[in-house]
Amino acid sequence: MVGQQGRACLLLIVLCSGCTSYGAAAFLSRPNGAEVVDLRDDTLLGTTPFRYCWDDREGERRLVSVRFFKPGYQSRVTAFTVEMQHGSKHDAYLDAQGIEVELQRIP
Repeated sequence: MVGQQGRACLLLIVLCSGCTSYGAAAFLSRPNGAEVVDLRDDTLLGTTPFRYCWDDREGERRLVSVRFFKPGYQSRVTAFTVEMQHGSKHDAYLDAQGIEVELQRIP
């Protein structure tokens, strides 16, 4: 026979089994105005400066590779790990990890 405390614990496990975790990055470039593309599927994430949030039902880390592109500048590729550690998008945005690159002008 399961006690009241055991039932509450079981309910919490069931409710959280479908929970989504969030992680975010704050993209910056010098100069501003670079497009950032996710190399996994060629999705345009945004134009610097901006913040982007990922979600994951498994709550695991996600390796992300992106390309920074701005006409007249050499493209830059960088990879980083997003920690899916937040329970809401809001919290993830507040704790977004900084991804910053300096673009070199094409001579």
